[in-house]
Amino acid sequence: MQFILAKAKNIMYLGALWGLSEATLGYLLHWLPIGLAGALMFPIGAFFLYQAWQKDRSYTVVAAVTALAALIKSVDFFLPMPSPMSVINPISAILLQGVILSVLFPYLEKKHSLLIDFGTVFSWIFLFTAFQIIVFKPIDGLWLAALPEMIAVFAVISLLGGAFLHVGISKERTFLIQITSFSPSWLHCMLIFAFAIALEALNSLI
Repeated sequence: MQFILAKAKNIMYLGALWGLSEATLGYLLHWLPIGLAGALMFPIGAFFLYQAWQKDRSYTVVAAVTALAALIKSVDFFLPMPSPMSVINPISAILLQGVILSVLFPYLEKKHSLLIDFGTVFSWIFLFTAFQIIVFKPIDGLWLAALPEMIAVFAVISLLGGAFLHVGISKERTFLIQITSFSPSWLHCMLIFAFAIALEALNSLI
């Protein structure tokens, strides 16, 4: 039971931190030109997922952290919004990131290179844009860009995001301080989770 509770606490901690980063830095970065927010937020999300992977080597834990971050974003469903797609779009980006990284983490650890990192980020933005075109069709997004602009954004996101990803998960020694070295209490986790939800709601109401 203690093991299960410890794992659940770690999931809440990492998922809440990821959701908090989306509600703070992610909100600010989305004022940048199209695509740049994703190039920077993908490595941040990957960092939290990598911490979960390092600690448990469990696809279930990675999936649970991803789902919790997406759950925080889903608070926007209960607030005024232009369209449900404006909420589904970022949630789908988070979930797709979790799926891609779950598959690639073992390879990123064993055969880590800049080329693989660029390919990882490219896979995410390509599939995300494909989902936009085929399934979601949000009111704005990369899928509405002209083909030359879309290719240019793909290149920028892949190169910039891949470079940050390479720094973030190249080796365990890359990070001098790992957030999993801190052992949070349930109160810490719940406060971070509540703060992330409050900020996400506030962003939607501004």
